[in-house]
Amino acid sequence: MPFQPLFVFAADLHLQPNAWVKHPTLSGDAYESFRQIVDYCIAAGQNLVLGGDIFDKKRPDPHSVRFFGQQCARMLEADHVVTFVQGDHDYHPHVPWPTVSGMAVPLVGMSQTAGGYNVHGIDWTPRDQLSEALVAVPEGTDFLITHQAWSELQGIGQVEGSVANILHANFLLTGDYHVSLQKRVTAEDGREILVISPGSTCMQSVDERYEKSFIVVGVENGEICFEREPLLTRMKFELTYNTEQELIEDLARGVMDGFANDERLPQLPESIRKPILRVTFNDEIPDAFDRIEAAASNRFHIFPNPQRIVDDVDVSFDEAPEGAFDTLLDACRRLATDEDHYNLAARLLRAEDPTVELETMFDDFRESL
Repeated sequence: MPFQPLFVFAADLHLQPNAWVKHPTLSGDAYESFRQIVDYCIAAGQNLVLGGDIFDKKRPDPHSVRFFGQQCARMLEADHVVTFVQGDHDYHPHVPWPTVSGMAVPLVGMSQTAGGYNVHGIDWTPRDQLSEALVAVPEGTDFLITHQAWSELQGIGQVEGSVANILHANFLLTGDYHVSLQKRVTAEDGREILVISPGSTCMQSVDERYEKSFIVVGVENGEICFEREPLLTRMKFELTYNTEQELIEDLARGVMDGFANDERLPQLPESIRKPILRVTFNDEIPDAFDRIEAAASNRFHIFPNPQRIVDDVDVSFDEAPEGAFDTLLDACRRLATDEDHYNLAARLLRAEDPTVELETMFDDFRESL
């Protein structure tokens, strides 16, 4: 039998006006992606299950809450329902924000079926309580919906639990990961659990891939399977300049003009048509950012990424004249020809953790561009 959809699954919507405070005109991405998902559900006649972080904050802005309610109302008008679990970003222990509109249904504490398969959900749960929540998952659950940091998926950072500890459910659909992935994990009892992450629906970090999608869960030839549906999202282009010559050559051949005329851009909704341009450049290239910005000519949202140049300087204390300086800070004060340079050196020397302070100083420098 051909593919028969059961429901649509998406996660990490992070609904908010814009994800970058320093780019206030780069807005609407989260709304546009969610609108496309709802459009698909209505056209395909499917219910929608959301895997947490629907909103970006524990106290979301009213526009995002209203927008979510409006999209859920569209689903109800088409006789379809939106169910959800909460994520760590928007978790509320008493009244989940998606229920404010009265048009979305918490998946926690209820049984839902899809084509004869049982669906159960767990709100984001702290690590010291997750084991108890997993024990409470009812027998006969086919799909477990969560928003957790699982040890089998997360390479670095703190995790909240192990997929192997899931007692029931052979399919785990999880939010929290902003990348799409599919992985098989062996549970403690020996059965195989297929883990599915849809990834975020729009970029939340400039380091993310801009290509995003959601999941259609279905059955084909008697087997559960998963199809990815791509979303139209804001494009991102990247450039790197280690030398001034590389920059000169790219400017001469109009690389940015080529990006701006990419044939895929007119296919995007107007609200997300202006692309992101991330430029990594050697911070010793004269006026690098000004030259890049002039060539971009307001056709991109520019994310500069200057790279520091570190020179090793050998200093011989044995050869220093005796009694020349009382302290290293005093030496900086006497040798500095610019007060700003001295202040930077003093800030670093006085820091409890120079490595952390150096990173902070560099971030301050990038923000000043």
